[in-house]
Amino acid sequence: MRRRAWHGGLRIAPPQVDAAQRYAVRMLKAILIAFAVSPAVAQQPSDTPPAEKSDAPAAIVREGTEVMIDGPGGKLAGTLLLPKGAQGATKPPAVVFITGSGPQDRDETLFGHRMFEPIALALAADGIASLRCDDRGIGASTGDFAAATTNDFAADTRAQIEWLRTQGQVDPARIGVIGHSEGGLIGTLLAGAEPPACAFAVLLAPPAVSGREILSQQSKDILISMQADAACVAFATEMHGLMMDTAIEGKSEAEMREAVAACVSAQLACNKNFPATEAIIAAATDQGVKQMRSPWVRVFLTLDPQPSIARLGVPVLVLFGERDLQVSPRQNLGPFETAAARAPVRPVIEVVPGVNHLFQRCALCTLDEYARIKSGMSPDVVKKISTWVAKTAGVASAAPPAEPASSR
Repeated sequence: MRRRAWHGGLRIAPPQVDAAQRYAVRMLKAILIAFAVSPAVAQQPSDTPPAEKSDAPAAIVREGTEVMIDGPGGKLAGTLLLPKGAQGATKPPAVVFITGSGPQDRDETLFGHRMFEPIALALAADGIASLRCDDRGIGASTGDFAAATTNDFAADTRAQIEWLRTQGQVDPARIGVIGHSEGGLIGTLLAGAEPPACAFAVLLAPPAVSGREILSQQSKDILISMQADAACVAFATEMHGLMMDTAIEGKSEAEMREAVAACVSAQLACNKNFPATEAIIAAATDQGVKQMRSPWVRVFLTLDPQPSIARLGVPVLVLFGERDLQVSPRQNLGPFETAAARAPVRPVIEVVPGVNHLFQRCALCTLDEYARIKSGMSPDVVKKISTWVAKTAGVASAAPPAEPASSR
């Protein structure tokens, strides 16, 4: 039903603009709303490179079982991947994957790269089961994606954990989560719940400050990466903040339109290569108003992860990408460490050198480079995750290879 591409919160491709202008619109979406704690540029544009083959050993690739789970907002369709030998006397631990913001499929497929699949395969090789589900209203899942908030997606994840606990195929006491970006935020909420909703968590680029702070810094960093001058960046950042405050305060549609239009104009002024046509400004303003008035935005902008970080009650691995422009370690590492120092269980926190928000090895590490990088998540990061999960979940050694087959 809702399978359109995600463009950092804006879904616009007006027929009256040419190819060059469409590129400008795409980049404007990235810096205007940048909702994307997961990538704020177009998901899988037409020149996307094909997905690379997984780095996981071919021997463990096998077809997962398609499942349908009753969630609080509809049916959640997913893939349950069990390691070979999972039907034995000792049931394996498991993880539930949590996608980042924007409508995502079960693998968080971005620019031809299936972000979660390589991790799931590596976990299977180490004797760990996994569950990956399409977001509500996306792919084969039902429900209304547009009406959902971060709290709703957290409830969907809880439903997946509870479903796994009742199936008799995994150890119900060893079910953890792996979340990316907004999914990392949700993982923080679950691991910091009282009692914790999971046995362990891997948080990839998790926000450690409010959504308003994240998006403000994100917009600023994106403009700087575009080599905008300092005065323009400062003014555009101020306009972006006023736009977010208008949403938080629940101002009228007319006031919101004025704030969004001012933000659009300020952002466009920062890059002379963008054709500031009336069509672009009007389209961006219309869709920006719609997005800023959405339930997701109101919740995300004000959601503060600090209390949950301070309550972390299970083992947690936190990874930030050194070159991440969307959840910058410069902004989030310190606050995460400070709050985590008060947690009952101290997390392991690392900054991975030379990788972007998608944990790809990158050169420029700008948003528009995502689609040009031929590889997905760094194999070193995949290995770091699977090794930590296996050790934390008490898997004595890697599981024997599964029988070769195709993987979804």
